[in-house]
Amino acid sequence: MPINNSRLLPLKPTDDELIAAYAGGTADAFDALYARYRERVYSYCFRALSYDESQAADCCQEIWMKVIKATSTYRSNGHFDRWLFGLAHNCLVDRYRQQSKMLLSDSDDEAVSLENFVHRFEQCDNLQTALQKLPLAQRSALLLHYCEGYSLTEIADLQSISTQTIKSRLRYGLSKVRGWLGEDHV
Repeated sequence: MPINNSRLLPLKPTDDELIAAYAGGTADAFDALYARYRERVYSYCFRALSYDESQAADCCQEIWMKVIKATSTYRSNGHFDRWLFGLAHNCLVDRYRQQSKMLLSDSDDEAVSLENFVHRFEQCDNLQTALQKLPLAQRSALLLHYCEGYSLTEIADLQSISTQTIKSRLRYGLSKVRGWLGEDHV
């Protein structure tokens, strides 16, 4: 039985096709990529940044600006999402370093940060609280693997570290969370 091709819907362009089109000057292509990934990127940043909406929004803006600036250097390989989450991870690491320096440099800021820390975690459930206690590397590995669905190899590739390191981060992170919450809650 012949298939009527006129009834078939056009296929959605791939991420690589969209980024190539954007690099070629098609602004709508960026809008399509942004629409595909904005919620996932925001969700990742929101959880990694202690459920702070303002910081997550700022971080997302930085990430998308980096995408715009680095479009010409992107190598088309079918893994745009890995590249994007690699940028997101690097942005989060930069923010974490900046916050650590600020906390060490000004004791007044430290007191304010402690108040904000306590206030934020009073509003979170136990799992969110436990995740936030983790070091950024372990939290990031857990979020990318369990929330975003990345494999260990994919996480290792986007963070430029070994798969063994990712396994360790997941194991230690889960162990800490289990210790804080109890085995039944994880």
